[in-house]
Amino acid sequence: MAREFHATSFGNQLGIHRCDEHLSPERLHLKSKSGLQVLVVEDEPLIRMLIEDMLIEIGCKNIKAVASIDNALIFLADNRPDFAILDVDLSGTRSYPVAALLRSCKTPFLFVSGL
Repeated sequence: MAREFHATSFGNQLGIHRCDEHLSPERLHLKSKSGLQVLVVEDEPLIRMLIEDMLIEIGCKNIKAVASIDNALIFLADNRPDFAILDVDLSGTRSYPVAALLRSCKTPFLFVSGL
């Protein structure tokens, strides 16, 4: 059963409404053998490590964790992850440029925040 994800007003601007098309059970099953490539963009080191640990615990083997928008954009210039987790606020700067690039590449992502 597909789950509908409700977008925020910014998500509506990006056209984010569903992620089940990109992370269907079939795609996850096929990728699980080789491991999903997940991008984590988080500026707080302890939170970044916690997210990485949780991803490893559920079987992700190919995780790229960066602490800044610039490093995320550099990584995305040559790589296309299967999924991304973005902190909304990176030391006072919003991660929206990374989200826009991911969306243009049809890469599913989610925002996390401690705001």
